[in-house]
Amino acid sequence: MTDIKPDLDQARDAGMGANWEAPDKSLLGDALPSAPRLPIECFGSAGDYIKRAAEGANAPVDYVAAMLLAATSALTGRTFEVRVHRSWHEPLILWLAVVGPPSSGKTPASQPIRKRLYAIQQKMIEEHEKKVDEMIAELQAYGIPNLSGKEKQEAIKREMEKLDELKATPPRCMVGDSTVEALARIEPHAHRGLLVDRDELAGLISSLERYSSGVDRPFYLEAWQRGAYSLQRVKYGAYFIENHSFSISGGIQPDRLQSLLIESGDDDGFMARVLVFWPAFVRPSRISAGCSHSDMEKALERLRVIKAPYEEHVLQFSPDAFKCFEDWYGDAYAGRVGTLGKIGSAFGKLPGQTVRLAGILHLLDWSFGTSEDEPSGEISERHMAAAVMLVEDYLVPQIVRTYHGADLSSEEVIVTSILQYCRKAKLTRFNLRAARREWGIPGSRGGGATKRFDEAASIGEKAGWIRRVSRAGGAKDYEVNPILHTDLVS
Repeated sequence: MTDIKPDLDQARDAGMGANWEAPDKSLLGDALPSAPRLPIECFGSAGDYIKRAAEGANAPVDYVAAMLLAATSALTGRTFEVRVHRSWHEPLILWLAVVGPPSSGKTPASQPIRKRLYAIQQKMIEEHEKKVDEMIAELQAYGIPNLSGKEKQEAIKREMEKLDELKATPPRCMVGDSTVEALARIEPHAHRGLLVDRDELAGLISSLERYSSGVDRPFYLEAWQRGAYSLQRVKYGAYFIENHSFSISGGIQPDRLQSLLIESGDDDGFMARVLVFWPAFVRPSRISAGCSHSDMEKALERLRVIKAPYEEHVLQFSPDAFKCFEDWYGDAYAGRVGTLGKIGSAFGKLPGQTVRLAGILHLLDWSFGTSEDEPSGEISERHMAAAVMLVEDYLVPQIVRTYHGADLSSEEVIVTSILQYCRKAKLTRFNLRAARREWGIPGSRGGGATKRFDEAASIGEKAGWIRRVSRAGGAKDYEVNPILHTDLVS
């Protein structure tokens, strides 16, 4: 317990905090770490577009960069992979979350890229339908050689059924709100990548527990690494997905992010797989004039039709790039090995994330560049160094920011949030039920919320910050230690 008895004595001298014990100052929580600056230079030829698009949307560059990484993964993630060595391969699958309060620019920054992805998908669907229609016309015109009579008619009927089914399953590179069963049907016909894009990512993550008793969660977890997957459903039957993989992107509000970390229960590494882009909130100060997105549109089209002259779309490190990665792995990463708690799980995913980012940045830089050649199958030291810089200067600080207080118990987080709310709103009394229902405090949703808040209030009472003043009719009214509203606890 942090001793603030001298502060309490000073408050009493000023006529505040009478009849209160010295409170535990540690429950007020540490200040949230500040947001890091996104190193635009890591994005190579795409950097200029990121800056212009962010300025045009009156939004942080972080949001544009995150969506551009997601789009690159959407067009390459299921096909391309980076080979570190013989037994270590990483697909270009990324899970990303943009974090910010309402009206922070998340949607305006990402919408042009999102619209372009949907336009690319529509183009692929039209090309697919045209190709199938041509096959149907050819079958109707020429039939099936070497067959005649009833046998020929039955064979044509079977082929027509196959073509009708093929037409109904066009290639996709992006889906929005989709069930696990729908994803299982879409994946085998996906393009070179598939992005599950949700405006509110918290809803998707919460639904994996709420509506499926947790059985859908492994389906998502396995998709991060890529591999064969068998899905069994009583109502829908069995699905076998040979290449089970998809990227994820979406937005989360800061309070919901903390709730997800608290309410996730056992740490299965789901949130640790998510790269967080959480810039400092800046209120819009002007009306944006927008900007041209033609270079982005051209870049994404290049990624769609990319031809890999190398074997099976495998990217490899140049010797210098491998040395750069090896140095980082043995120094910065090794220094974090053994970190406990949920933040340790996030640190543990960094080697794979760094490899994937190196491949993504390699292809993204090429797509915005001027070379008419196909991209090299070798990742250069420059792109490896860019991935390391992005991880060390931005993503690691974001992990620290994201998991700030995440390893506290849910009850400790609740009482800390109550105290912070009371201080901000200058409340001297509050009702615990109203706090749970109306204040948007992490841990206020889901089963057992009432019990969690009761236990949190008990912690607050023992720590000397609050005390119950009414029990009539089961009321849970509390008064707040007046010292909370002084500069002595700032």
